Amino acid sequence: MILYWDRSGITDKTVGVNKPDTVLIDREYKAAFLMDIAIPLTHNIPKTEAEKVTKYENVVLEIENIWKLNNVSVYPLVISAEGVVTRNFPKYLENTGLT
Repeated sequence: MILYWDRSGITDKTVGVNKPDTVLIDREYKAAFLMDIAIPLTHNIPKTEAEKVTKYENVVLEIENIWKLNNVSVYPLVISAEGVVTRNFPKYLENTGLT
């Protein structure tokens, strides 16, 4: 496994957004996990979560091609400053293996 954090330039091509908070690449299972964390105001949670997923679409394609992976997933971990999360948060958290 390879773990990158706070690192840009994980793709060969220049893409608009190229610096997720954490990238975990598992060569054995040919999979990668991009995690991006945000702490917005409560009323901005759904918008922020949607932005996190869509802004890494090009990065996902590039990582799949460069590392020859079968699956690259984006996990936006969005928690408001007051501790409010979306309905998707438990699913994302469970898929990352974090507790």
